[in-house]
Amino acid sequence: WTAFRDNTMHHFSRLVVSAEGTMRLDTYGVVGDGSPPVIVDTFEYRESCPAELVLGKDELQFGVVAGGTAADQAVSLSAADGSAASFAVEVDAPWLEVTPTAGSTPTDLTVGVDTTGLAAGLYNGVIRATADGYVADVVRVTLAVRDLVVSMSPDRSSPIALEGATVAGNIYAFTTPDPGVQRVRFWLDNPAMSGTPRKVESNGPFDFAGTATNGSANPFNTKNVSNGTHSITAALDLVDGTTQVVTRSFVVSNP
Repeated sequence: WTAFRDNTMHHFSRLVVSAEGTMRLDTYGVVGDGSPPVIVDTFEYRESCPAELVLGKDELQFGVVAGGTAADQAVSLSAADGSAASFAVEVDAPWLEVTPTAGSTPTDLTVGVDTTGLAAGLYNGVIRATADGYVADVVRVTLAVRDLVVSMSPDRSSPIALEGATVAGNIYAFTTPDPGVQRVRFWLDNPAMSGTPRKVESNGPFDFAGTATNGSANPFNTKNVSNGTHSITAALDLVDGTTQVVTRSFVVSNP
């Protein structure tokens, strides 16, 4: 049995033992795309118990349609002993924003994301709060940038953004990434989403033309529509009960 699985990254841990009487385990996540490892979790044993900084949440999750914005989230920061500790906050991802970056506890931090220039995918970052004489605390942040993309292969390899793409013959359009999505409803040339969806996918991968029994994407034959500009609209019903809608236009140019 697997109680919990994180399919977004691989993991490794580093054990650090010091002569001062501490033993710390740092666990890192590696996406595998060349980006540096990020700290997923860390804990430390000491011969004595020093004061600690305490962030009010262990994890924050953001989900946004590519090119859109996400609402800021708040997380509290305090010292476990109740004192006013002078803290500093740092982040390890350029899209991750926190204010204030310094001050005294207790306080509330405002966490936001800047998705400018980010392609569809899952992004991971860490917020780390430190103070002299206190054990640091971290919050792991996950950002899902969702979009409609298109591949020329049923295995969905080498996808590109559907928006503005010029296509011909069979194409394989789908939404990505899958985590956090429980259903996708698709419409063709119907951004108002009126009437019955053209296709409903209740399990990922979420393919515009449906998914074959072997897991590959079914093709959409663009010869069944006229040459010119068309659109696909996808309503992504998320596991948190909300829905994100994305409409992307593309050009069909068959001989």
